Amino acid sequence: METLPLETQERIFVLACTDGGPTGNSLSLTSKAIRAASRSTRFHTVYLIADAIHLEAFVACYEREHEQASGYYPPRIRHLFLTFRRKLCSQVGADQTIRVDPSSSFLDAGSRLIRTIAPDLSSLVVYTPAGTLKNVLHFPVFQCPFPALREATFVNLCDPTPLIVNNTDRHPLLPSMTHLHLLVGAFELALDKWAAHSPCVTHLRVTGVADSRQVHPLASSVGVRVDSKGCFSRAFQGFPGPPKTFHRSDVLPRTYPNITCLLMQPRPTTNGGGCGNHLIDHSRMVFGLQQIEDSCRSELGSRPSVKAILLKELPKNAFSKGNISQIQREWRNRVEGGEGCWVDVIPERRQDHVY
Repeated sequence: METLPLETQERIFVLACTDGGPTGNSLSLTSKAIRAASRSTRFHTVYLIADAIHLEAFVACYEREHEQASGYYPPRIRHLFLTFRRKLCSQVGADQTIRVDPSSSFLDAGSRLIRTIAPDLSSLVVYTPAGTLKNVLHFPVFQCPFPALREATFVNLCDPTPLIVNNTDRHPLLPSMTHLHLLVGAFELALDKWAAHSPCVTHLRVTGVADSRQVHPLASSVGVRVDSKGCFSRAFQGFPGPPKTFHRSDVLPRTYPNITCLLMQPRPTTNGGGCGNHLIDHSRMVFGLQQIEDSCRSELGSRPSVKAILLKELPKNAFSKGNISQIQREWRNRVEGGEGCWVDVIPERRQDHVY
């Protein structure tokens, strides 16, 4: 190692530090020389639990490393996995919303971290605990744009508002992002609010589509219409034929003008939802998603076509505690150059495509 140029060592460290922190931590404990040589790269990927203890301690450490790097390349976080856990957060309101005191050191630490890493961040995952129909998080720390961010995953957030500081400039905060993955629950899907801050998205995946109210925002994202009444009638009567498909005269402006790929994965029916309103609404939802897929396949016109893919329903326990492990594996796979959650875009690997 003593004979290798620093640039070569840094390249090795980047390839090694893809596990969210353990490898970088081991490098810092190896020796003073390795600690100094790996300072700019051992924070390449970070998995961080966002509570008062872990977040403040990490931000203090990261800022200290920046100070010690004077005259050299400072540390940079390229890939961040930020996890909020209900039992670790400061306060959960009656509406199941995690709220943070605006004057708390916890919020201040989060704001300082985001300001520091925003210029260099390439991918981001924000994981919040599942809650009720309302947002389960209110942690406004996004104030400056993320010019290098290309991909993001947000879990249990129906829109980005809980993460954005109130007086933030109305310019998009995610101007260069092309891949957006939303894991949603049974709440409103506000894709228009996401689009306002990520207008250049080309690949959109929505996992866990839970009810028929979320069909229209998905249809609008690719600029097609859905026949809600027809979907309801077919679902109620058990009609096996395909839903109505709309063509050129029915196209609408797209929420995402540059979108080329839409992946949709519904949740299964809830426990006790094998009959009555739950089953009817679930059938309406599935018919609507099928209609979006069919409309994109047959759409005519001069604008670029969209590949819309309806995936099989999630497993019954997909949103349980093990869900975060799956998201972590997909995140790490993307960091290492794999397809991650976008593997279904590749036709020969689409094992769970609904034909």
